[in-house]
Amino acid sequence: MRSAARWAAVLVFLGLALIGPGPGCRRGPFPLDRKPEGEVPLQHRERLLAQDRQAERAVQVAAYEHGRLPSGQIQVRIDLLSRRKDDYWMEWKVVFYDAQGFQVEETEWHSLHLAASVLQTVKASSISPKADDYTLFLRSQP
Repeated sequence: MRSAARWAAVLVFLGLALIGPGPGCRRGPFPLDRKPEGEVPLQHRERLLAQDRQAERAVQVAAYEHGRLPSGQIQVRIDLLSRRKDDYWMEWKVVFYDAQGFQVEETEWHSLHLAASVLQTVKASSISPKADDYTLFLRSQP
């Protein structure tokens, strides 16, 4: 009886080896999913993004501007107005992109204290003159 079970196991193994693995067991390489043609990621369409709802509801962008310094770096200035009736702490950082949309640098996260109904200015400059665009990210302080 044991030899019959062994032969059955050998036949199953040989059958699987000859047929090959099923569709769920394929070996790579696999193609990566790409964005549909013409669809641009959100961080390349919008210059100001909140990473959570609390941060989105806490501030309003009063004004923003950007320009190039004589040395070629991008300088960004954003005026944020607190919508809250109490003090609020949040963090911000700026990510800089080159002309092809690739990230070339980013600032560290900076703390920002927003007093109730007070306008605060955030300023950042790229280090590299290769930076062509930017996105400011805001989030609630953890």
